[in-house]
Amino acid sequence: MHTNNPFAQGGWYNPENPNSINTPSWSTPPIRQPSVFGALPSLDAPSPELGPVTFRLAPAYPDILNCFLFTPRGVPYLEIVTDHRSARVCTYFRKGDGTLLAFIEWEQQATVTISGIISKEPVNQWLAHSPDKMRRMMFVKNRPFTWVEQANQISLFAVGSVIQHPIGTISRRTNYVILELTSEAMQAGLLESSIVATVLLQSGRLG
Repeated sequence: MHTNNPFAQGGWYNPENPNSINTPSWSTPPIRQPSVFGALPSLDAPSPELGPVTFRLAPAYPDILNCFLFTPRGVPYLEIVTDHRSARVCTYFRKGDGTLLAFIEWEQQATVTISGIISKEPVNQWLAHSPDKMRRMMFVKNRPFTWVEQANQISLFAVGSVIQHPIGTISRRTNYVILELTSEAMQAGLLESSIVATVLLQSGRLG
């Protein structure tokens, strides 16, 4: 997994190389960085002239739990790596400086932590199935959203919003997964949660 690591040239932390330039930070402080996508409209004030922002998770095969997430410009933003060596199997979403954006603990009841958003939330509660099993609810900052399977993609909708179209989609390609988020979703602060939800929904581990 770490062969030809796209982060290596930039001095990113490498968990298999303790002598790498950066060391990991296991704290999870709230991440409040300026948006590289500029000023975006609020969720209830759509701006159709701004197109969706596309992220690529690769390689998605054989296991999306060990991959990289690339920005629309093809720059690696996150390393997603699953550690089977410790007593607790964990999937880490690690940024270039070694800090954690999120992590999943795969215990009997899997939990998810996203920096500044949720802490050790049971996965099946955070992405709870609807009674008809046709969709999964997701709460971000006390606001409800829902993931719905539609044809060849999974679509994200804002529950109770004036916006009727999907504000995000997940779709598979030959060897990678595409996450697209509209400007409304980006401004609503859904980037981190959508990345983690994409990995969970494509992991094959949800009940």
